[in-house]
Amino acid sequence: MPIRMIAADLDGTLLCEQNTISPATLRAISAAARLGVRIVPATGRIFSELSQVLCQLPEAEYLVTANGAAVMTREREVLWGNCISPQLLGRVMSVVQNRHTFAEVTMEDGRSYSEREEMQRMSDFGVRDDFFESIFACVEPVDGLSGFLRRLNQPAAKIYLSFSSQEQRRLAWRELEALGGLYVTTSMENNLELAAAGSGKAQGLRALCEILKIDPCEVLALGDNHNDAGMLRLAGIGVAMGNATKEALQAADYVTAACDKDGAAGAIERFVLNACAGKDDLVGVAGLSREGL
Repeated sequence: MPIRMIAADLDGTLLCEQNTISPATLRAISAAARLGVRIVPATGRIFSELSQVLCQLPEAEYLVTANGAAVMTREREVLWGNCISPQLLGRVMSVVQNRHTFAEVTMEDGRSYSEREEMQRMSDFGVRDDFFESIFACVEPVDGLSGFLRRLNQPAAKIYLSFSSQEQRRLAWRELEALGGLYVTTSMENNLELAAAGSGKAQGLRALCEILKIDPCEVLALGDNHNDAGMLRLAGIGVAMGNATKEALQAADYVTAACDKDGAAGAIERFVLNACAGKDDLVGVAGLSREGL
């Protein structure tokens, strides 16, 4: 069955250093789009964090954002969504305030909020330096985040948490899963990302496939982390990056080269461009294998 959609994670998959996509990957994506293949970023990021990415990907008409909690067009129209209720959000904040963590809460309307004092010392909570600019640009600081959210009384699309230690993350993960009603995942060694139960990149991708009348078997999915595993299993062809975590590697059908070695370009060449040209070999696709699966 030919590939009609490429669903690709961003950080660690398409995006390498300085939030950019390599020239080789951009060429492969452009060539696939000219063949009529849908290009779909599938990311844990919220829409307001994607402007620089969308400038590099004019081919991307549809987006799976917030770890599958929101399926949108590039014009910000929400096609499908799944949010955390205000009541459950309050219980989440009760857990979070007892852990040494930085919290960013994105509401159903796309607005994001964090505690003002915590934003001034994000490095204490393990937030990566290269995220600072995006957070300051997209997140509104407030005093007393829990109380503010209680007064706001709106559903949340996503909650991003970054912890000062692995132990704090481990304890919070256990407590949050015990609440029920949440999809809890991670994309970095010191973070957690929360959405409503029934979310996840796989669920968001499935919803988009239904909207576009594309069978998941006609999807090539690319990813590198825990939150990509469901999407890699759902797709007709799931490819993990050479820099992928154990969870992503176990979920994938193939392993390509690392992000900084143009692994995404290699996978697109093999499964889309070469397939359309009637080539079934692996010539020119560095690192593509079933090793470790």
